Amino acid sequence: MKYPIIIIPHPAYEYGGFARKKAFLSMKKKERNQIDKIIYISAYHGNMNEHSYLWVKDELYEYFPNAKHYVYQPKSWRDSEKMVKMIPIDEKMLLIGTTDLIHYGKKFNNEGNNNVKKMNQSQRRKWKKNKEKKIINSLVKYKSEIMKNIYLSDKNIMCGPYSIYLILKYIEKNFPKKKGKIVSYYDSLEKRYIKINNLKNNNNFVSYISIIYD
Repeated sequence: MKYPIIIIPHPAYEYGGFARKKAFLSMKKKERNQIDKIIYISAYHGNMNEHSYLWVKDELYEYFPNAKHYVYQPKSWRDSEKMVKMIPIDEKMLLIGTTDLIHYGKKFNNEGNNNVKKMNQSQRRKWKKNKEKKIINSLVKYKSEIMKNIYLSDKNIMCGPYSIYLILKYIEKNFPKKKGKIVSYYDSLEKRYIKINNLKNNNNFVSYISIIYD
């Protein structure tokens, strides 16, 4: 496979644009222009309107202007396993999966550690990194079953698990020598990455990561 496999976050551009840009620009412009097919493994948020492709598609057209989009949306672990067999190995194809990591705060019905409210940004980031360490390690090293078990033990740790499960299974099956690399990692309260001028600190945040497998 000529191009890397990518995991990106899927919030609106103001929040996730930086992380996605870092992943997309890991490829040179000439390489990006040669891609003619993007297979996008969308996240599944139950009965909510599906935004994980809609909020990203304009950026995909910008960075990969010659690529047609094919969107898959597994809605279960079994769906992911079946779809792995449907994804081709194509030299001009880019495969993308998506997840947002921990959703913390009252807004997300996740206030399991009230001490987080009292932390400054540095302390909160350290807490978050420790909380996400195992799930991130399972992503980087593409350990699909470990990722699944971590998620099942704490469903606030990430969204879009079926998308990521498919991606990890696909790499395990077809490209077991690929190396995962984190190219961006931050959260929605880290102002230097967020394109909102009046961003205010509060007790709700979402964590974002981009990983490339090359």
